[in-house]
Amino acid sequence: MKNLLLSILTVLVTLVLCFGSYPDKSETQFDQHYGIGKVKVEFEYTILRHKPYFLNFYQSDSENELVKTVEINWKDEKGGYVETQNAEFIKVKDFYLEEPHYILMFNCLQERNGFFEVIVNVDTKETLWIKKQSTIRLKLWDKFLKEVVCVSSLTPETNQIRVKPEKNSKIAIENNKDICWEVIDIQGEWLNVKCSEIFFDLTEEKYKNFNGWLRWRDDKELLIDYSLAY
Repeated sequence: MKNLLLSILTVLVTLVLCFGSYPDKSETQFDQHYGIGKVKVEFEYTILRHKPYFLNFYQSDSENELVKTVEINWKDEKGGYVETQNAEFIKVKDFYLEEPHYILMFNCLQERNGFFEVIVNVDTKETLWIKKQSTIRLKLWDKFLKEVVCVSSLTPETNQIRVKPEKNSKIAIENNKDICWEVIDIQGEWLNVKCSEIFFDLTEEKYKNFNGWLRWRDDKELLIDYSLAY
């Protein structure tokens, strides 16, 4: 009897381990396109001290496989501007190197051995690796979205602001492409949002105290756009 119970327990443990080892397909599909978050390159503090900033890209998570180096400099001519060299291969959404904002961020697929695997071309899905350091930091999606200025739905006609984080929940307030929302919190595929002062008169009680839910992703795609600056 004791041996029988031990055998049953062994089988149960094996089944748990086997089924638990398979990742959630929905998570995997989204991560393949958009990753786990954003890698932010904080180069502005270096160039504003009139020093060049060098950003190295590697073929893998090893310093022995350096393949590209981007140089970013501040130029005093014409009132001052940022100049990049060897950055033609970078094709990402968050690449803005003009005053008053200096933005360079990549979607990060994974972190391994002190390196980040990042998407350097959103069209071809080409990836390279960047070494983690004090000026290169990963912000997971939940933290990143809480810090953006506001978010908006890419398809507001179908992705409305809901009373609850459920697709069939009642519409809380009419949504359209011209409206941007501030993120309060994140619950799975849903953002708890409030009215942004950019688009609403917050002296009105109905906007000041309003909050609802906006779906920000599904199993494959990002369903929102976001603003990093006014």
